[in-house]
Amino acid sequence: MAPLPAEHGGLGSWQIVAGNGPLANLRGKGTWTSTRLAGRPDDPATIVFRSTWDGVADFDVTAPTVGVSSVGARKLRRPKGTYRLRVVLSLSDAEGGVVSYRLEVVDPRKPLNLLGWKKGETTATSIAAVRVHPAKTTRTLQLKIVANDAVGNDATFTRTVRLK
Repeated sequence: MAPLPAEHGGLGSWQIVAGNGPLANLRGKGTWTSTRLAGRPDDPATIVFRSTWDGVADFDVTAPTVGVSSVGARKLRRPKGTYRLRVVLSLSDAEGGVVSYRLEVVDPRKPLNLLGWKKGETTATSIAAVRVHPAKTTRTLQLKIVANDAVGNDATFTRTVRLK
């Protein structure tokens, strides 16, 4: 933890991203909180503190699998120019755990302009519905899905959707 005083009273997150030897496949993530119980802040050797760490770790380096089974784009009557995207996501974890995901919809010509998003968790198939209001001249949208498993392994998937 940096800086050192944070260890003596604060909170944050931790993540195991790599290891060596027998711990090469260890991954994990979680949160920590720490409270200073006694001592002088200007003399770290006198500080007494209690730290609580919570999270999960496992010998798992396999990223979740991400796919899109189907995408439907339907133009809505109101508000004018709005579309409803129905995305059937196929997400799975090699360990059989929960996969967290974030679905983002952008105009491929302006990828920094987020038109809509949805996030959630699943262990298999999930249906995400997102409303977007693209520019009148937009004919395609790009879906970007970022998925993570319980220990922090990430996978990304992109797909282009044509508007009618």
